[in-house]
Amino acid sequence: MNKSMVTLFGMLLSLQCIMAQGIEFSEGSWTDIQKKAKSENKYVFVDAYAVWCGPCKWMAKNIFTDKSVGEIFNKSFVSYKFDMEKGEGPDFAKKYNVRFYPTYLFFSPDGELVHISGGAKEAKAFIKDAENALNPEKQLFSLKKQFENGKKDATFLANYLEALEGAGMTKEAIEPLNLYLSSQKETELINEKTFNLLCNLTNTVKDKGFQTLTKYIAEYSKLKGDKVVNEAIENIILNSYDEASKKPDATLKKETDKIVSEASIPKEMKEEMALYGEVIYVQHTGDINTYCSQVDKLIEKYPAKYSNYNFLNNVAWYIYENTEDKPKLKKAEEYAKRSVNAQKEFFNLDTYAHILFKLGKNKEAKTAIEEAIQLGEAKKQDVSESKSLLEQINKQMK
Repeated sequence: MNKSMVTLFGMLLSLQCIMAQGIEFSEGSWTDIQKKAKSENKYVFVDAYAVWCGPCKWMAKNIFTDKSVGEIFNKSFVSYKFDMEKGEGPDFAKKYNVRFYPTYLFFSPDGELVHISGGAKEAKAFIKDAENALNPEKQLFSLKKQFENGKKDATFLANYLEALEGAGMTKEAIEPLNLYLSSQKETELINEKTFNLLCNLTNTVKDKGFQTLTKYIAEYSKLKGDKVVNEAIENIILNSYDEASKKPDATLKKETDKIVSEASIPKEMKEEMALYGEVIYVQHTGDINTYCSQVDKLIEKYPAKYSNYNFLNNVAWYIYENTEDKPKLKKAEEYAKRSVNAQKEFFNLDTYAHILFKLGKNKEAKTAIEEAIQLGEAKKQDVSESKSLLEQINKQMK
C-alpha cells in the first residue's frame, strides 16, 4: 500500500470514527428517507428544526454528537434533519402539525407516525424518547388509540400524560389529566411528577389542573419552593388572559377575572395578574393608547419585575409593529432605550434601531444597528435582517 493510499485510508477511518460518535444523519428527499427506512426495516427519526432556533443548535452541537445517543439512533433509526422553513419543510410541518422547535418525530418502517417529542434535553432524556418511540406501550399514538378505546386506569393515564407532555400537546391532555387527577388520592397528588404534569399540561384557569395547583399551593411550595410554584400559577393565568383576549367580546376575559379573584392564591398575585391581564387584553384589541398607559401602571407598581430588558424590548417592538403615530413611537423609543440601558443584547439593539429609523433618526439608528450586528455576529446569530435595515438607513442618509 503506497503512502497516499495509507493517508486516504486513515482519513476515511478518522471520518468513520467521528460519525460513530453521534447520530449519522441521512441525506436526500423525504421520499428517499422513507424508502431507505422501509428497505432497512428501521424506524425514522426526524429532527424538525429551524435555522434561527437556539435550542435546535444546542441539541445539534451537544446531544446529537453524543456517543451514547449515536449508538441507539444509528442502530434503530434512519435519521433525518429537516428544515421546516425550506423546500418540503413547510408542507411537512403543516401535515404533521409541528408546533414548536425542535420537534422530534418518529415514524414506523412503514411510514406511520408513532411518537412525538421535542425541546432541548440532556442525552439521557433524549435516549428515553427513542426508547419510547420503539415501544408500543409508550408510543404516543398507540396510547392515544388505547385512550380513545376506553382505557382509563391510573397507570395508563400517567404514561399517556407523560407522552402528551413530551409532545407539547396540552389541549389534547385536558380530558386525560382531569381523569388522572380525579383518580388520585389527596396524598398521591403532592409529588414532583404530578406537579410537573400540572405545570406543563394545564392550559387555563378553567382547568382542573389549575384548581389542584392552587388548592395545594402551600404543599407544592414546600416541595418546589415559592418562586417555582408562583411562576407556574402566573404562567397559567397569563395564558388564560391571552386565550380570553382572542375572543370578540369580553365575556371570557370577565370569567377569567372572576376565577383569578376567587382562587386560593396570594392577594398580591391576584392584583398583579389582573393588571397584567388588562395589558394582554388591550394588546389584542390594538388600543395602543390604553396599552401604553396599562404598561406604565404595571412597571410603576412592580418596577423590579417589569423593568427587565426582555419585557421592555417586547413592549417596544409591539408598539413599533402596530402604529405609525409619532408620539407612540417615541414611547416605544423610550422603552427600547431603557431595555438597552438595562442590558445590551443583539435583539434589543436591533429593536431600538428599527424604532429610531421609523422616527427618522437615521444617524442614531445607524449607530445602534451597527452595534447590534457586531454583537450578533460575535454570538453567531442571524443578522441578515439587521444588515438589510443598515442598507435602508445608508440609502436614506445619501
